[in-house]
Amino acid sequence: MKDNGIINFSGHEREYEEINYPHCLVGKKFFPYKDEGIDWEIFTIDELRELAQKSELNVLNCERGKIYREEEGTIIHCVCRK
Repeated sequence: MKDNGIINFSGHEREYEEINYPHCLVGKKFFPYKDEGIDWEIFTIDELRELAQKSELNVLNCERGKIYREEEGTIIHCVCRK
């Protein structure tokens, strides 16, 4: 990534999944499809921000957002500059 470049990344919000789908969680992994072996790592906003900072990125914005299909929950996304 070039200096002063911008990167955007996102993840599923841990709090939402813990409240609505506790039966689909194993630690920080969310298994959306039974018996498929597919998992998503889930985060809190603070965890996502901390990962960006550990990567020496300057966090410009980090917030919750909606997914196209409401039943899929809430995502968190960060916009950072190198």
